[in-house]
Amino acid sequence: MEEYAIQIVKQGIKTAYTNYSSVWKQMNTDKGSQFYTNKKNSDGERNKNEFELFLEKNNIKHIPSRKNHPQTNGKNERWFRTYEENRGRYKTFKEFINWYNDKIHLGLSRKEGITPNEAIGFKLQPEAILGLFFRRFEQK
Repeated sequence: MEEYAIQIVKQGIKTAYTNYSSVWKQMNTDKGSQFYTNKKNSDGERNKNEFELFLEKNNIKHIPSRKNHPQTNGKNERWFRTYEENRGRYKTFKEFINWYNDKIHLGLSRKEGITPNEAIGFKLQPEAILGLFFRRFEQK
């Protein structure tokens, strides 16, 4: 399970760089065994599993949700609910993702509804925006 989670994160890192000239700085997960271990070593310190070590190696801050507190993982829980409710309408997962990312979500902005694609644009770091700008010239 850890290996699969690592592969998914690697794909996300690649997509963030390719599509947005951006890097992952932090990641929120639940405390599933593929993301987090509660086992302690002989000194009484908590061990880290392969997934946690991978995030450390890639300078990604791991933010595990609090135990028995689903509100701290609410966006993820809502995403899975939307996926379960709508996945039958699409032939492929990619079709669903395209629909989802262009659909207005009220929870992304407290003032007005925006799409996830718009939300990403608002949250990009200045260096990522500059990188996207220069990519336009490189492609010509």
